[in-house]
Amino acid sequence: MDPLCLMLTGKLVDIGWNAFSGPVKKYVEGLFAHKGPGQAPQASELKRSDGVATGVAIGYFHNFLKPLDGAIAYERFLVFANESKKQASGLTFTAEQVAALGPDGVKQMSEQKIESYSYLGNFDSEHFELVIVYPCGLEPQNFNRVNDYLRGKTQRASYYDKPNARPYGLNYNLVGADSISIKDYARPIEAIYQYYSEDKKCSEAEIDQIQREEIEVFLATIFRLAKGNTKHIFAKMQLLPVE
Repeated sequence: MDPLCLMLTGKLVDIGWNAFSGPVKKYVEGLFAHKGPGQAPQASELKRSDGVATGVAIGYFHNFLKPLDGAIAYERFLVFANESKKQASGLTFTAEQVAALGPDGVKQMSEQKIESYSYLGNFDSEHFELVIVYPCGLEPQNFNRVNDYLRGKTQRASYYDKPNARPYGLNYNLVGADSISIKDYARPIEAIYQYYSEDKKCSEAEIDQIQREEIEVFLATIFRLAKGNTKHIFAKMQLLPVE
């Protein structure tokens, strides 16, 4: 079976162990439980054959990481800071509408958000790093912690990908005068929880049994794809678990 088929079926091959940072190696060692690094994880107690982490990670790679790598490789990584301002929307409401919307609804509908952008710069591979942040567990409270981290630690920006003809949102910090650190939440990982809870109707206890394996398969797939299919991302990529 070729490597792509192995990825699509969730059967891990060489996961590029040396590419992992110290904290992630420790996490993986706990997952493999008495097996050496790079060997296949023990089967889940649920004896699953329908894990979804690999497919979700492939989508994340092709929809975000690969376009980002292309923008850097071809010197098109032009970043614009986002600034949001509110102004009166000009809407008026009848008494019945006010009663239906409530105070909070009226307040939100009475304001409109205006987005403005300021040019930050065109960053090359020498002045760029990517930190992929991810939750330590597949529960909504873990997802909220990642969102809180990004709101408190980063600023918002966008870059325009010419081949795909669409803007991509970014969370960033400037490093010194001419470098940028992109901190991206691998948000598609939330779909794994939704699949097991909403589609498969698994209990929280069942999800708790499988979540560590699913998270590690997700991360290992990203590393494997980035290592073999990017020019700049893999060398500048880090993983950051948010607890």
